[in-house]
Amino acid sequence: MSEWAISMDPTPQEPAEYVLVCISETGPGRACNETSGSLDSAEAYGEWAGRHTGAHLDHREYRLVAEIPMRVFQTGPL
Repeated sequence: MSEWAISMDPTPQEPAEYVLVCISETGPGRACNETSGSLDSAEAYGEWAGRHTGAHLDHREYRLVAEIPMRVFQTGPL
């Protein structure tokens, strides 16, 4: 039986993309849902979150949506 592992693709055809979504409540049962748009690094979404929270001091909860190219590698015999 083959053994397999999955990890980030070391030579992706397209770069990873990240989108940060503010999920802080703006009213009872209503989330802000403002998004960062497509970002290419952890530094970029950290900067966006800082700016968003700076503009809305009670907005401190976020959800990260990531599209990261992955690849499966064989780790054991066939």
